[in-house]
Amino acid sequence: DRERAKEANVNVFDEKDLDYYEKLTAHIGPAAKYQFFADMLPGKSVPGLAIRVPCVRTRIGAFNCYTFPISPEYLLKISYVSHRSKGKASDVHTYQRMLAKARLNKIKQYLNEAGVFPTNIVVNLDKKRLDFQRIKQEHQKGEQEESGILGWLDIRPTYKSAWIIDGQHRLFAYSGHPRAKTSHLSVLAFEGLPASKQAQLFIDINAKQK
Repeated sequence: DRERAKEANVNVFDEKDLDYYEKLTAHIGPAAKYQFFADMLPGKSVPGLAIRVPCVRTRIGAFNCYTFPISPEYLLKISYVSHRSKGKASDVHTYQRMLAKARLNKIKQYLNEAGVFPTNIVVNLDKKRLDFQRIKQEHQKGEQEESGILGWLDIRPTYKSAWIIDGQHRLFAYSGHPRAKTSHLSVLAFEGLPASKQAQLFIDINAKQK
């Protein structure tokens, strides 16, 4: 039956899948549907989600990365979190712990008190979904470029095109919140970071940043 469903391009949910999405919906509310879309429609272009943002491109290690502001409402639509509770414990793609509801509620309360987050949400963006256009710089080409290049970043996303490496609680606290559309988050986006590097970066941030 599973083979026939696969050949017919039919997604089959089992009890484990249903349990995961029920728990996720209970934790984060409306934004859970975008995680569902990500699993149902991976790689499918969604023209209505295309966006252009001003950004600074630089390099961290061997990878390009971009820093830009964006609304939580938009980032929730294209984001995806790999949770260990959904996949196998040994799966490098499922390195994050399930969201803690108590922590989400505390952050929501902070937002209700007009709190802001000046720290970056760290994500990985699919390389083929990005188009960076450099703009005229104050300095000559080749000078001081190690400090960053100004430009416009076009994101042609699909659901599941921004993988959250760090900041899932800060982001998902905006799910269903009235400030999701008007607030801005600072994003540090890596370009085409392999899953193993994403997992290692998640571990490094959470274990070594102190």
